[in-house]
Amino acid sequence: MHLLKTGIVALSVALAAITVPAISGTVEIVIKSSQMLEKGNRELKLGDPEKAEYYFARALDSNLSRNARPKALNGMCVAKIMLEEWEVAIEHCNEAINLRKDWRFYNNRGNAFFGMGQFEEALLSYQKALKIKPSSDILKRNRMLTELQIAKQETMTKTEEGAIGQL
Repeated sequence: MHLLKTGIVALSVALAAITVPAISGTVEIVIKSSQMLEKGNRELKLGDPEKAEYYFARALDSNLSRNARPKALNGMCVAKIMLEEWEVAIEHCNEAINLRKDWRFYNNRGNAFFGMGQFEEALLSYQKALKIKPSSDILKRNRMLTELQIAKQETMTKTEEGAIGQL
């Protein structure tokens, strides 16, 4: 799971704006969509994907800016990866990628494919990310680990074929 968390980018935390209506005597907490993103990212960093998912879902249901929406989708992708909900994670990553070609989104999609054992697809995502950010050590490491898994699968397949041929 540590490998899958490498693409997470933490944002600073902002406090919710608190307003006090004069008539009702109650406190109403108003949280902006950008604060939802910050809270979601904080929860990812703390290792609580369920809480992160909650905040990202609220952010996605709000009036996000054109810049913030792909970030919220990517955050949801990471939360779903941490929950090992691979297919849903890929859907969120794909939607984020459709809005903006960011190396982090491709990396996280690769992580979801890796988690599913779809190493060829993971490798394609990491390679697309490396075209955007060729200097990334994270991407280079993820590509290398994926290539090792592909080689391991190929070796196992050849060994199995050899064993069947000897029967």
